[in-house]
Amino acid sequence: MHYDLLIKHGWIITMDGKNRVIENGCIGVLDGIIMKVGECSEFENASAEKVLDASDKIVMPGLIDTHGHAGHGLTKTMGAFLDVPGWLRLMEYIYYENTTPDFWYAEGLLSALERIKFGTTTGFSMLGSAPRFDDIIYADSHAQAVQEVGIRDVIGIGPCRPPWPRRFARWNNGVQEHYNVSQEQALNTTKSVLKKWHGKNDQIFAHVSPSEIGSIMGESIEEIRELFIKLKRIADEFGTKLNSHLYSGGAKFAKEYLDGVLSPDTIIAHATGISDEEIQIIAESGAHVSSSPSARAFSLRRCPVPELLDAGVNVCLSSDGTAPDRTFDLFKELKVAMIVHRAYFGENNYLPPGKTLRMVTIDAAKALGLDSYIGSLEENKKADIILVNFNSPHMLPKFMAPLRIAYEATGHDVDTVIIDGKIIMKDRKPLSVDESKVLDMAQKEAEKMLERADIADTLKVPDGFWDATRFSWQPFDKCQEIAAPDFR
Repeated sequence: MHYDLLIKHGWIITMDGKNRVIENGCIGVLDGIIMKVGECSEFENASAEKVLDASDKIVMPGLIDTHGHAGHGLTKTMGAFLDVPGWLRLMEYIYYENTTPDFWYAEGLLSALERIKFGTTTGFSMLGSAPRFDDIIYADSHAQAVQEVGIRDVIGIGPCRPPWPRRFARWNNGVQEHYNVSQEQALNTTKSVLKKWHGKNDQIFAHVSPSEIGSIMGESIEEIRELFIKLKRIADEFGTKLNSHLYSGGAKFAKEYLDGVLSPDTIIAHATGISDEEIQIIAESGAHVSSSPSARAFSLRRCPVPELLDAGVNVCLSSDGTAPDRTFDLFKELKVAMIVHRAYFGENNYLPPGKTLRMVTIDAAKALGLDSYIGSLEENKKADIILVNFNSPHMLPKFMAPLRIAYEATGHDVDTVIIDGKIIMKDRKPLSVDESKVLDMAQKEAEKMLERADIADTLKVPDGFWDATRFSWQPFDKCQEIAAPDFR
């Protein structure tokens, strides 16, 4: 058979139903679809327009990040010395009042590029710390950027917590114009983004993504219930998911007051500090959990991943990237997840390496409702494939490929990225965009934002940074009128 692309002689981790690992395998791709996966001896008569020699590579599905934030690519480590409420106020101040379409375009390019270089081929991008929902132009700028890079992207859009109305600002020729946005306007923008972007192709999707599922989303139970009735109605209208943060008490609150919000079409981010009762509530609802073990929320209270898995919940691992203190490297998250849960239970057999690999591939695809065509290397699925360098000191000797990936590999070992059968990166060089131009644009937009927002003080290191057991939290004097939650 003649293929568009033939990958030869790789160590293939399929993540299929049988978890096959093929030590000398080939993959044939035609029109962006995987036509055949097997031993190289089965491809003796195959030809192709392009052949990739994967002799020194581990070949596996592209990684899938089920929870991250747009905007954070240009706010990395800003506010790292603020406590959680202060940092949330900083992010809202930046995103709501001091960003432009150019900011969101440059950040979209940068974050998509970072994900690609770490081997992530599909990522969820909540539009900011709390979504920028005042105008569709910001989602449009983000979507344009990810399309140019070539990554699959899920845009999260929805209303934030109260009080309402919320203050936003647009910038024209250096002049700031403030205006208020109501919750109803936020819902209208959510519908506009879904109508324009969700499901129009296989590259961009959109989820209904309010800030949180829980009691902070309104001034009264009735107000919160009415909001989630509207959100669920929007999700159902567009055939999409509800994808939102949830913390201790949130699942119990949802069961008691928000009928139908927790369902197989719901993805819960973090789920930190939840009780045994809430684990059962989530399991019975069929909702999926996206755990980010490097997130600040996790360091405050653990997400009980092994317990959720034992209860039958589909759990994925995610980056929560990238501000204030992490990256989009899902290979790192595999290791952190194994370490923290093993340390908690005092047993080194928790979260087996193979299971953690499933949690960033096929299980993640299942959570997004995309497992019928991505997440594993199988016939008739989309050719979202990464090649990881096996021929380096920290990866040798070349055997036990799944363990090498889970324990030793980092995102910097990703050599080649293929999405929809197209080679997006080769020899760590992105092919769809000019990396140097993206980096230059991102730096300039970050500097412009810092000047607009006048927040240079948040870049200074605090007392205790160099010579103490803990540093001192810094104050943040803007947006004091906004009450931000602390997820302890």
